[in-house]
Amino acid sequence: MRPSKNAMRHSRAPRACSNTTSMSAVRIFSKFALALLVFAATALSASAPQSAVYIGQSAAGTGDGSSCANQKAASFFNSGSNWGTGSAQIGPGTTVHLCGTITTALVAQGSGSSSATVTIQWESGASLSVCNTVGALQLTTKSYFTVDLGGNSAAITCPNNGTGLGSGVGAVGIGANGNWMSHIEIRNGTIGPLYKYSCCGSDGLNSVSISLFGGTNNHFHDLTLINANGGISFQLGN
Repeated sequence: MRPSKNAMRHSRAPRACSNTTSMSAVRIFSKFALALLVFAATALSASAPQSAVYIGQSAAGTGDGSSCANQKAASFFNSGSNWGTGSAQIGPGTTVHLCGTITTALVAQGSGSSSATVTIQWESGASLSVCNTVGALQLTTKSYFTVDLGGNSAAITCPNNGTGLGSGVGAVGIGANGNWMSHIEIRNGTIGPLYKYSCCGSDGLNSVSISLFGGTNNHFHDLTLINANGGISFQLGN
């Protein structure tokens, strides 16, 4: 005996319902998977340091650090809260661009990594014009930095300092405060004048272009070092 048409319709209904349920599950799963991918991409982006920030003596323009016209103040560089792996922080892979004349000593608060250095890049005409006995740029116990002076003359200088001048500070260009620095490349520009010496006194003896106590795999090249008692002072210890 053949089944009735009504029976045939009833037998197909569960199959149609099952197909509809399966398709809905696929759509829900696809949306869930897409949401996970978006979340993962956002999380990865948020955990990476910013790629570039522009620093000057004082904030300018919008102060968002996107260019020299919108530079952040030197104090941003010197604050530990601005170093790390956050998207608005300085960290491995960040290039810090220096703009104009900066008269505040820059003190690094973190390090780069073996796969991504922190680069400090002097823009054209930029100068770190600081008389400091530790260093105009301080990399104390820090590692994995590329310091590119931008080919600038007087990229780091202590103005009006020396025998018979306005001050007699034993200025240091780049220093580590009696400690080590490692995996540091310093290149391409002029450090000095730091101390202009005249004749026969003992003044200016502590003025040094680059000073460090120990460290490994440092590379200093294509530099002009002028008007300092010492060019590169490397002492074992610490």
